[in-house]
Amino acid sequence: MEPMTEIINLREPPLEPKGEFCLTPTARDIHHLLHTCQSFGWLGVVVGEPGTGKTAAITDYAARAEGGDVRLCRMTRAASRLQPGLVRLAEALGCGSMPNVSASELYNAVRYRAGWMSNGLLILDEAQHLEDDLLEALRDLFDEVGAEGVVFGVVLVGNRGLMDRLSKTDKRRGRAGFSQFTGRIGAKLDLSAPKAADVEALCAHHGIDGKRAVALVKKAAQLPGALQKVRNLFGVARELGDGAITLKTLEDAAPVVGIPNLKGGAA
Repeated sequence: MEPMTEIINLREPPLEPKGEFCLTPTARDIHHLLHTCQSFGWLGVVVGEPGTGKTAAITDYAARAEGGDVRLCRMTRAASRLQPGLVRLAEALGCGSMPNVSASELYNAVRYRAGWMSNGLLILDEAQHLEDDLLEALRDLFDEVGAEGVVFGVVLVGNRGLMDRLSKTDKRRGRAGFSQFTGRIGAKLDLSAPKAADVEALCAHHGIDGKRAVALVKKAAQLPGALQKVRNLFGVARELGDGAITLKTLEDAAPVVGIPNLKGGAA
């Protein structure tokens, strides 16, 4: 069994295409983990605080899906239990809509479809919502498809509570509740607040290069919501500036998106 590692840079992921998405240093780390899990059929986990760019990075990776079959499934609280969760997985894997099918039949359909994925990767966003039975079904899926010699990676993405839960001792089970699951994790990335380099990359991507403007954006990134707050700030500032983002439009946009006291925020 491969040892767990925090991040793996075995191969370069495909280059970023032109567009709104910005390949920040953190996004590149996430892409490396996804690419490695896809290439070797590993189980991976990405956890972190809201606003660190997790969803943006995995959405970009799945949208390009270069060199294999990548499926992104966003989990919800409503689909946290076994049967509705398997329905959502079946839809993400292209099995069609199967809302009135038993959990056993759903699992078999998902397992059959995963077995035909070419260099496959299944990414589950908001995975902290998954209840115990659904997590165990995912482990079974990962094990059974891999046992058939299929390269099939699975990556769970969620808040830090996901990893805390996987590592927690369960009195009912008499040991670490998900020791079989965590023992299969080949790559893990734990994200805290956005890096200064992430904010600088976003500013450069959007043509913001003044020191006072960049300092202002860095202050915004320290607020709850982090990079999502920054993206909202950019969107309003661009509207106010008829397509251009300047220090003045950033200052004017700040209160619109709920960011206080940013005027005069130069470093």
